[in-house]
Amino acid sequence: WAPAHCEKAALTGGSYTVGGYAYNGAGRPIHRVEVTLNDGHTWMPAKIHRFEKPSEFGMCYCWVHWTVDVPLQFLRGCGEFAVRAWDDSQNCQPERPSWNLMGMMNNPWFRVKVHDVPGGSAIWFEHPTRVEPNLGHAWDKDRLHLTAEGQLVSPGWQERLKAEYSEAYKPLPLQDQPLDGEEYNDKARFLRSENVKKGAPKATTMEISAEAMSGDGTINNVGIKT
Repeated sequence: WAPAHCEKAALTGGSYTVGGYAYNGAGRPIHRVEVTLNDGHTWMPAKIHRFEKPSEFGMCYCWVHWTVDVPLQFLRGCGEFAVRAWDDSQNCQPERPSWNLMGMMNNPWFRVKVHDVPGGSAIWFEHPTRVEPNLGHAWDKDRLHLTAEGQLVSPGWQERLKAEYSEAYKPLPLQDQPLDGEEYNDKARFLRSENVKKGAPKATTMEISAEAMSGDGTINNVGIKT
């Protein structure tokens, strides 16, 4: 895929080719891939270069490859870009992860952060986590943003923000969920900007009576008590 984790891109060019692959485990073909630079407000359609031929049962199980050219000035100013894919039944990757018992939380939009290289006319890209733990296997270290000791400058933004990521997306019992959702949204927005939203009123926590949680669905026990 492109860009790689901690890859640098000089700002001297006109555009950068973002690319990757997409897959749908249900056997349905991927038919659309999109990239957003503004957290989903607008999307750029990617070009899919290889469509898989369905099996005799009409199923598709291989990755499809895609690319999209993005102006470097837009990448530099976005702070983060995200990718999502659609299948032929209009199923789309969700914006945020959904907790489940098996811990499979790798299905939401794939987000890559974009940072300026200090003292250089370039940007570098930060994946959620690094795939290859051994830099000795890298044949093109010159394109990576490294520390003075020759190590990657980041383990990945989800690794850096592991505690905040868990706090933002962990499942909550009903009585602990924010009443208007803004406290939840603020935690999710922090993961994108890494800036604390100042001056936001603290959301009120729901108070649910013991009777309402008892399973007694009579009219006197229904609803939230404040």
